[in-house]
Amino acid sequence: MTARDYMFPVLAVEDIVDYCRITYPDLHLTEGDFKNPQPAKLQRFYLLVLEDTSGINPDQLGQAQFHETDVFEHPTVYEEAVPLLKFTLSMQRLMYACGVQDFKLRDLVEPKPKRTVRLVSALINFSRFQNQRMEEVERLKNENAAVKEQHEQLLRVNDELKTKINHIRASRAEQEPELKKLQGEFEEMSMKIEKHHKDQLALQKTLKEMKEGIAEKKASIDHLKVQMLSAKEEGDRLSRQIVQSPERMKTEGERMRNQLMQLKMTKEERQQRGLELRQQVERLEQIDSHCEQGVKLITGIDAELEREREVLAEVTNIRDRVQSQKDVLRDLTAKEQQLRRMLSTKQEKMAKLNIQLQNKVSAGMETLEQYKQERAHYAALQSEDESQKKAIEQQKQALMEEAANNRKRHEKLMTEMAHEKSQLLEQLDSYHTTLGIKWQEVAQKIQANS
Repeated sequence: MTARDYMFPVLAVEDIVDYCRITYPDLHLTEGDFKNPQPAKLQRFYLLVLEDTSGINPDQLGQAQFHETDVFEHPTVYEEAVPLLKFTLSMQRLMYACGVQDFKLRDLVEPKPKRTVRLVSALINFSRFQNQRMEEVERLKNENAAVKEQHEQLLRVNDELKTKINHIRASRAEQEPELKKLQGEFEEMSMKIEKHHKDQLALQKTLKEMKEGIAEKKASIDHLKVQMLSAKEEGDRLSRQIVQSPERMKTEGERMRNQLMQLKMTKEERQQRGLELRQQVERLEQIDSHCEQGVKLITGIDAELEREREVLAEVTNIRDRVQSQKDVLRDLTAKEQQLRRMLSTKQEKMAKLNIQLQNKVSAGMETLEQYKQERAHYAALQSEDESQKKAIEQQKQALMEEAANNRKRHEKLMTEMAHEKSQLLEQLDSYHTTLGIKWQEVAQKIQANS
């Protein structure tokens, strides 16, 4: 996997050291630890990162469980290798999440500088991303807890409302016959009240007409009384003006008697009419008393109707409350369905996560089996390497002996060559001396000839 295949930026060594100095000050990592990585210190760094990001206790990785070595033929041989394999598998899962899919055991036991920088960059980028998303995760957890609590509260409220609705339905079923009876009585009373209203209006109209007639009769009687008084005064006045004449007195007396008889007859008629009017007044008073009784009866009926209206209003209020509770129940049912859909969605996600986890576990088991095969292969290779190592040691010993012999021969040869070199130098010096002498002789001859 090349550097361009990674989905994260590779950090500089200085940035990595600054991050480690801030996050893990106890490790005291320097640039040299990444330019020349040491397995022990790097594994310590990986353990701390694994603990911070995954929450895995390092003691669980460092201690081999008894059941983990039971599958081997010789468990004691693998007691030291099992924790390292567990650590490798845990780091592989973490590195897979960080975007590195080719993490191997060699990255722990034989780390390379350039690859170590890439792996540490992946861990740092993942840690930073995790820290950035942790607030959102906590918020989602709190929202999930709040939704669960609200769902439980809504379920409790829903149960309470169902109980209340059942109680109201039972009470309504018990009150239904009485309500129907009251409705029938109310309709009957309404018809009676309407009839009484009509009778009362007719009686009030008749009573009004009779009162008007009585008022007219009283006015006529008062007018007649006034006429009688004026006639009496006129008679007295005329009697004082009458001249004492027997014939005239007789005629006047006869006239007065006739007039008196007429007045008596008129008086009797008036008295008879007044008696009739009195009887009519008494009948009207009786009718008035009956009307008052009817009014009282109507008032009582109105009170009963008012009570009926209150009962109907209460029934209507109960119906409205039942309707509102039905609406609330409908809303709660909708919310419950929504929460159930959310729960089913979360369950599907959990099922997918479980499937992914199972796939990862199966992949881990396959990887472990592969590591077992590789270990067996490495063990076979190690035995072959041991034999080859012995052969190489023998060859090395032979080569060392040969090298020693060659060194001795070389030293001897160098000694001989040094001796020959000194002889050559001596010969060269004697040659130069002879040459100088000869050159001087030649020079002297040249001077002599010139």
